[in-house]
Amino acid sequence: MGSTKCGAFGIAAILGLVVALPACASLLGFEDARDLDEGGVGTAAPDSASDAPASGPCNDTCVAAPPPGWDGPVAYFEATGGPPPPTPPACAAPYGTIAYEGTGALVAPAATCGCTCAGAAGITCAAPIANFFSDASCANTCGTKDQPLATAPACTALGLGACTSTHVTIGPSLPSGGSCSPQPTATVPPLAWSTAFRLCRAAAPAAGACGAGQVCAAKPSLPQHPDTLCIARPGEGDCPSGYPMKKTAFASATDTRACTACTCDSPAGASCSARVATTNTDLACASGPKSLSILQLCANLGTVKSANVSAASVTGGACAASKSVAAGAATPTSPTTICCTM
Repeated sequence: MGSTKCGAFGIAAILGLVVALPACASLLGFEDARDLDEGGVGTAAPDSASDAPASGPCNDTCVAAPPPGWDGPVAYFEATGGPPPPTPPACAAPYGTIAYEGTGALVAPAATCGCTCAGAAGITCAAPIANFFSDASCANTCGTKDQPLATAPACTALGLGACTSTHVTIGPSLPSGGSCSPQPTATVPPLAWSTAFRLCRAAAPAAGACGAGQVCAAKPSLPQHPDTLCIARPGEGDCPSGYPMKKTAFASATDTRACTACTCDSPAGASCSARVATTNTDLACASGPKSLSILQLCANLGTVKSANVSAASVTGGACAASKSVAAGAATPTSPTTICCTM
């Protein structure tokens, strides 16, 4: 060859003809052909820092990469005491953003319960009962048996029937009915927590390369736990490999604490005041009235044909209260599982 051309199409010719390299080296800007070969075939020195690897080795700490669905790594702080627990410190660089806040160690004392009953009301006094006899010892019954006597001004025509030499016994007026109003007391202490959690997220991932399945993470600074990094996810579950220490935080709680019903038994211990029977010689309680003690035994009626009794008043009477006891419980809800390196 006489000479080699190195114009726009000459470069292609150079690449195709090895023998032309020495002649064109000066035209391509190299002192000689060795400059192309020093880097090896297909390689060249990087043009700038942007072409260099993203980062070198991790200068902070390498931890297991969070599995899908987990947030982290995050810095961790747990405050205990109270209730209520101390407020966790603010997130600090490099973990300066709050990732999660929750509570734990629910404190829910049982309700304090009581039950009493108001005074009895609505007790009535039953009509006294009369029985008639044909003898002075009140052994031989006659006439109407167990006849109630009306309260004045109402009148009862005595059911003497074929009684002769009539005698009578009148029983006492007995209390019945009534009720007491329950007076329940219930004190349910407020819910409280004795642990507070705060997780803090870094503004940006730490730079640096770690081994397979690991990520580079900055070391937290005090007051966060300096040797602990965590991951978290909503719900309750097991911790993945690399994060063996488990904590469970909660956002809320359901509370069914209460007291069982307060009820009152029927009234007991009531009595009706003494009543006086007025007997009459006619059937309308209008003629020949005569007073007769209800408690008098086997009284001689003579010519009596009708009777009524005075009104009665109730004294005493009380209700026994049931025992109201604590029931229900408080249960933490909306859990978040926190798993830490240590």
